[in-house]
Formats: sequence, structure tokens, C-alpha cells
Amino acid sequence: MGAAYNEDWTVDVVGRMHRLRITNLALAERSGYSAAYLSTVLNGGKQFESEEAKQRTKDRIIGALSEIEKEIEGTVHDAVSAN
Repeated sequence: MGAAYNEDWTVDVVGRMHRLRITNLALAERSGYSAAYLSTVLNGGKQFESEEAKQRTKDRIIGALSEIEKEIEGTVHDAVSAN
């Protein structure tokens, strides 16, 4: 059995989540995936049936993360503007 490895995009996603304190559960809910599935993907444990399936999953996760980031950054910007 070969060792799983994390692809660059999953490392980037986890880093972005950490920076803004976005939980696995929050990202899972936004992306429409279960927390267990998201964890499997981000930890390099998912074997995709095709490159297209992998790309769809990647796009869905990154899109959901971008939405959450915009909301958080908008909230921070609004709070700073109010002061």
C-alpha cells in the first residue's frame, strides 16, 4: 500500500482555513460535502475515479472556501470601517 500525499492545492486550502480559523465543519457545510469526506480529500486519502472528478471536487472546495473568506474579510472590513 502506497503512502498518501497531499497535493499542493489541499495544502493551500488547509493553510487558508488555518489563517482565518475556518473549521472543517464550516467548509464542509458550505461545499455540500460531509466533514468526513472533506477531511479524507484534504488529508490525501481520496482516490478519485478520474481527473475530471478530482477537478470538480477541487473547484467545489476552493469555491466554497473563497465564499467564506469573502464573508469573513467583509465582516472585518465593516468592523474596521465602523470605528
